[in-house]
Amino acid sequence: MKEQTKFALRLPTSLYEAIRKEAEKSGMSINEYMVYVMEQYHKLDVMSRLTSLEMTVAKLTGFPEE
Repeated sequence: MKEQTKFALRLPTSLYEAIRKEAEKSGMSINEYMVYVMEQYHKLDVMSRLTSLEMTVAKLTGFPEE
């Protein structure tokens, strides 16, 4: 089993309900859904930084961007 950490999070009721509905539609528990959403957000953030780095390198080296 993967190492896990537990933490509590306070949410506005409206946000909680929206998350609960999306989790239900996806066939996931609220916890599974939130882990999935956070993992996807983290991947996007990493990809965004990588793209930014690639653009900077292209500008510095004179290579065209793809």
